[in-house]
Amino acid sequence: MKIRPWKPGILSDSRTKGPKPWFPALAALLAPAYMKLSLRIRSVRVEGAEILGAEYDAARRGRSRFLVAFRHPGDADPHLAYWFLHLRLPRELGRPRRDFGGRFVAGAEIPLWGGPLVRWALRSAGTVPVRHGSLDRPTLDTLVTSIAEDPRPVALAPEGQVTYHAGTVQSLDEGVARLALWASERLAAAGRPLPVRIVPLAVEYRFTPRARSRLPAFLSRLERRCGLEDGSGLAPRERLDRIWERLVILVEDHYARTYGQAPAPAGSGIRERLERILESSLARLEAFYGRSSPGPDTGGTAGLKARTLAARAAAMDRVFHTPARWEGMSPVERGMARRTAAEAFFLDRHQQLVDLGEYLDPAYAGSEGSETPPDRLIEIAQNLWDLANRLEGGDIASRSRDFRKDVVLRVGAPVDASRREGEGSRAAALRVLSDLRRGFEALADASSQ
Repeated sequence: MKIRPWKPGILSDSRTKGPKPWFPALAALLAPAYMKLSLRIRSVRVEGAEILGAEYDAARRGRSRFLVAFRHPGDADPHLAYWFLHLRLPRELGRPRRDFGGRFVAGAEIPLWGGPLVRWALRSAGTVPVRHGSLDRPTLDTLVTSIAEDPRPVALAPEGQVTYHAGTVQSLDEGVARLALWASERLAAAGRPLPVRIVPLAVEYRFTPRARSRLPAFLSRLERRCGLEDGSGLAPRERLDRIWERLVILVEDHYARTYGQAPAPAGSGIRERLERILESSLARLEAFYGRSSPGPDTGGTAGLKARTLAARAAAMDRVFHTPARWEGMSPVERGMARRTAAEAFFLDRHQQLVDLGEYLDPAYAGSEGSETPPDRLIEIAQNLWDLANRLEGGDIASRSRDFRKDVVLRVGAPVDASRREGEGSRAAALRVLSDLRRGFEALADASSQ
């Protein structure tokens, strides 16, 4: 596992810079090899392309504006969404590529573990960097302006980060609903009242038969990595349960020895024991960054998510600097900035553990004695491999890509984003978010049939 501390510098500001006109053509040239070799995708099937086609047509004729909200269960989803809107959708509809595409939102922290090539691609694609967990009014204004003025959509992941489980819809951020509502209000204030809609896009992964046949060997590697005897004689579900238990024991021992973390009460389940470690990790981050832990009403996965994003925002403040600040630093100040960025990097290893662990739950495999779908077994195995990576100090860049998969992209019914008469802004945002969630759940139900 390679550990590369962050280097401080200027946050690339691509808010006001659109995509390079030549980048979609380059993406079209490289996409087949990139999808096959890097993303490990064998094929992609699209359902509901005509729904998006109608939204593009209505927006281009000045009748409406829209956003595309895509599920984010894995690391390939943003790449797929870009490829779909810019390249595959025009082909599905038999239309010119110039009529499609859109503006994408990406986490400002992604270049820190993505490397120079990723930074270049994000700039060339014209992505808007967003600092999750902090309020950035210029960026919000850029996005609202883009939604209101550009007939092509803003595309973003309303789950806010990778959720690691394709089979369940996780909590959605209010931000996607608020962006749509603000754009609607801006259009109305400018004397151009137009409906603004959010189009849900589901991403479903189906592992190939060959990938399924590789699961036993992958589990043997994971068992050896955890110090377990080979469990080839056991069913995959039993092997995963053993690995779960072993990893939690390892992390409990490490946190007790290194940080003095008291063990969970006797009889606690794996999820409760893991949550205890995640809480300890977050508290350590919050203490360092001078942030108070929220009250008990923000507990559960949603509370962990808000806290971990806030911790990430505090880390980014120690890595990224304004151009004026950075250019005005003396050599000694830049040396201290490098030290501070390195401190943030090593503290972020706790955040990386929470980032994954907040979503992991043995219950995702189903009740004891029930049959777990093969694709879900592979998904859980990859997540446990990733958990081992995070314990060693890794991040999502080191996630396993051992299994090839087929993809189904499903477009759902558009969700109207406008305030009703007498409705407050928060109530409107929550209603829109609830409608969007139901849209995603309907797409998930369709995939299980």
